[in-house]
Amino acid sequence: MNLSWIASPFVLAVLLAAGMIACIFLFFTLKKEIAESEARYREKHRTLETAAGEMRESLAYLQRALEEAEGQSAASARPIAGMNMTKRGQVLRMYRRGEQPEQIAAALTLPLNEVELLLKVHRSVISQF
Repeated sequence: MNLSWIASPFVLAVLLAAGMIACIFLFFTLKKEIAESEARYREKHRTLETAAGEMRESLAYLQRALEEAEGQSAASARPIAGMNMTKRGQVLRMYRRGEQPEQIAAALTLPLNEVELLLKVHRSVISQF
């Protein structure tokens, strides 16, 4: 079998041209895929930005509602035996988390005997149920 035609300059030029055409085809195919990928990325980014904006608006609305509710709560809270309901709630919450009366009194700047009395009353009310 005679394979000398493989070494001829014409065959080498054709193979080289075919290789170059294949490289150019791959180059443009890759550019097209990159452009499509960027378009998908931009669309996802736009969607996420829209969702983030909506969440910011919702958060601002909830923040305003919370501030209004706290304002109404603070206005309607009456001191009971020298302590308002907010402080009482904080004392009970801290006690349920396992903090000691001394720590609670120090954290809330309340007299220790007042904290202990509140916890004692709370325990007696709970034990009745």
